[in-house]
Parts: sequence; structure tokens; C-alpha cells
Amino acid sequence: MSIKKQIPFFIFTVVILFAFSNCKKNNTSDPLTCNLSKQTQLVENMTITFSATQTGDGEIKTLTYKVGSDENKIDNPTLPWEIDVEVSAGSFISIEAVGTTKNGSLEVSMKGSNGSTTIEASDYCEQQSN
Repeated sequence: MSIKKQIPFFIFTVVILFAFSNCKKNNTSDPLTCNLSKQTQLVENMTITFSATQTGDGEIKTLTYKVGSDENKIDNPTLPWEIDVEVSAGSFISIEAVGTTKNGSLEVSMKGSNGSTTIEASDYCEQQSN
């Protein structure tokens, strides 16, 4: 085969090899930063369960729960985490968390009941990397 006939074959081969070498699947992604927050005001006295959970590699860096003007901050809580707090009617309550996940989820919630009134509030963040 002459050199002139081999040039198109060589160019075709180089183009195909270049195309396949650039088709690598990127299996890495940046972690997702989650800013979770829920708040409400109670109309009756009750015990509130504040909680935080994760799946996969989810991590919470800071968690803050508030009852009225009383603020409690926890750095790097061990998950799952929860605490029960007695709360008076009229009090504002909230739960906030900042965390990250690359392949998992984070959730914060507040739940309570006193027989006649039930409260449930939650915030959720998820990322799945392939």
C-alpha cells in the first residue's frame, strides 16, 4: 500500500482514538453544601423533638436549635442526633444546620404533640453521584 493511500486511514485512526480518549465519564462531583432551616411558633405547650439524620456520606458541620431566645449550637454532631425540649405556647422554635454531602442526604426536623395539637416540620437535602 502506498503512503498516499495510508494517510487517510492514519488520520481516521487518530481521530477515532482522540474521540474515545475524551469520552471518560467523570465520576467525581463537588460536595453539595446544604443549608437546612425550619421554624414555627407553637400555639400550645408541648414537648418538641428536634432531630437531624443523614444517609451516605452526609455530614453536618453546625446544628442550631432555638426555643424563644435560647439558642443551642452543636458543632459536628454525631448523627443521628435528637433532643426533647419542653416548649411553652407562643414560643418561636427553629432548627438550622449547615452540612455537605457528595453521595447521600441530610435532614433536620421538629416534631411534637400534646394530644390535641401536632406539629411536624422538616428540611431535606440530597445529592447522588454516579
